[in-house]
Amino acid sequence: MNKLIPLYVTASLFLQDRVETYVEKRKDFDRGASFFEYAALIAVIAGMIGVWHNFNLGEKITSKLGPILDKLK
Repeated sequence: MNKLIPLYVTASLFLQDRVETYVEKRKDFDRGASFFEYAALIAVIAGMIGVWHNFNLGEKITSKLGPILDKLK
């Protein structure tokens, strides 16, 4: 019998146990969105609103869709 086989089996089982332990701990660590993720989402939405307002997109869209909607009446 090769003398390295018991060493390989021991190392393999050790690494498998370490990975399983890490995965179990990681499952409980990341449960949901954090404060920073919500803050980033709010910042992105505020930026989109700022761009919308800065380029006056509301009036541009209304002026383009107004005649189309009038034809549908």
